[in-house]
Amino acid sequence: MTVLMLCWEFPPFIAGGLGIACHGIVKALLKLGIKIDLFLPARFPLYFRLEWPENADNLEPVFFLKRDEINFRRKKFLSYRDKLKYLGLIPGSGPYLYNNGLMKRVINFKETVSRFAHNLNFDIIHAHDWLTFPAALFLKQRVKKPFTAHIHSTEFDRSCGGGNELIKQIEHAGLTAADLILAVSGYTKSILAGKYGIEENKIHIAYNAYSLTKNIETGRKTLKEPLVMFLGRLTEQKGPQYFLLTAEKVLKKLPGVTFVVAGEGNYKKELIKKAEEYRIQDKVLFTGFLERDEVANFLSAADILLMPSVSEPFGIAALEAIEFGTVVITSRSAGITEVAESVYKTDFWDTDTMAGIIINLLKNPEQLKDRIDQSKREIENITWHKTAQRIVELYLDITKSL
Repeated sequence: MTVLMLCWEFPPFIAGGLGIACHGIVKALLKLGIKIDLFLPARFPLYFRLEWPENADNLEPVFFLKRDEINFRRKKFLSYRDKLKYLGLIPGSGPYLYNNGLMKRVINFKETVSRFAHNLNFDIIHAHDWLTFPAALFLKQRVKKPFTAHIHSTEFDRSCGGGNELIKQIEHAGLTAADLILAVSGYTKSILAGKYGIEENKIHIAYNAYSLTKNIETGRKTLKEPLVMFLGRLTEQKGPQYFLLTAEKVLKKLPGVTFVVAGEGNYKKELIKKAEEYRIQDKVLFTGFLERDEVANFLSAADILLMPSVSEPFGIAALEAIEFGTVVITSRSAGITEVAESVYKTDFWDTDTMAGIIINLLKNPEQLKDRIDQSKREIENITWHKTAQRIVELYLDITKSL
């Protein structure tokens, strides 16, 4: 079976969990013998033909236009990252993926896919989130192949209830036309059914998993001071404002704690001002966007990962944190709580409770250790392999029924 995979992010061209999930799924599908034609929002009309798991870590472009291939072959690249940069897939691009001009890039991506992809030989279309839905919709109409819509986050999540009406319309069109819908959690499934009116029997849960960076020692806590971390986009959805309010309350009781805010987003300037207003700027480190190895290093050093998201479809960072020996505190509705019951759960706005949990854990290291041991046992069997097996079963069901 060959899958035409439409992704907006793919490592090292990532801004967050979407790219990590796409990579994990793609690599696991390849290990199961599925062939993948991968499309990304590149500068040139091209795709990546993936046949073996190692292909997912060393993308080689297949150009649709001869002149683009000739120019590419003439170039001498110093590294893999330089090659991707030339292709317009800027490593560590972070917020660039979602800044001004986003809709134009979505349209350009749709035009590339609609112009060239129909000439490829594939069995099913698999599109991740709304950014790829216009391309998927056009292609499905042209080639009459099954379309899988994979939902990692909705506009209701990202906007905390409001949002862009055009994006919601694109999401609804994709969900309505899809032959198969994959949601990353039961929480996300409930949004698709409740907000978009999609029949629940059309939606299947495919939980995210995690994969760690190689050669990083796990459980290595080397800092003298306790470290509490926030990891994610600095937007309303992820709740960084509640992280700072919690930090202020903890520091009044435990002034030796260091807080790290890792990520970029439109809230960054406001958050820096808030840290100054709370007079905790000397105890809060804003790192900006982190590469994957940097994420691993910080999670190795952190004692607690605090995720006070207003809406969290899943939360891959929580799984990675647990594997690194870091206790997780997250909002009550987060998708991660469906597979890891031992994570601490609170209301996203309840900074008193979050501060109390942090203070108690840092004062009682044995309790902290017991909780992380419990969490590690819970996630042992959460793998991309299992997720990919489930997806292949659904592929086969949908292709047989059409």
